Amino acid sequence: ADKVAQSYLAAFNATTGEFISAFRPVLNNQVKALAALPHGRLAVGGEFTTYGGVARSGLVVVDATTGALDPTWTTNVQNRISGGKVSVRGLDVGGGYLYATGAFTHFVHGTSTAYAKNGARIAVSTGVPDYNWNPEFNGTGTALDVSDDLARVYFSGYFTKAKSSTADRAAAVS
Repeated sequence: ADKVAQSYLAAFNATTGEFISAFRPVLNNQVKALAALPHGRLAVGGEFTTYGGVARSGLVVVDATTGALDPTWTTNVQNRISGGKVSVRGLDVGGGYLYATGAFTHFVHGTSTAYAKNGARIAVSTGVPDYNWNPEFNGTGTALDVSDDLARVYFSGYFTKAKSSTADRAAAVS
């Protein structure tokens, strides 16, 4: 009687540890990363291809209380290599941007496409990817952290290069 079936993502009261039954998202695969966004929103990254029955690969923004998809966030992640599998493994927020790393090549917003190989940043307020910011890692990113002064983003992963520079499993990007 004390068990509740809830795959991949659940919510709990941070003070009491009590399960929050109103937050019941339905995903079809793993969640790898979370990031709190302004206005009670939550960025969810992972290896899923649907969220609540809606086709969404690797990254969604949801209401942190209910788990409902944010209708204003329509940015989609694609991987046009590696068999097309998308994996968003790391998320962090800084300076008005949501930073992401994992296995992907493109972010699509409306009819515009941004090339962002395994590292990207997206405007938190609009969901529009930064078309000029791309560390272009030659392998999958696993984690990232935005520095407190916003001067750098630190990445780790299974890569050896960022663009043409050597970056053996770690990189600091301005």
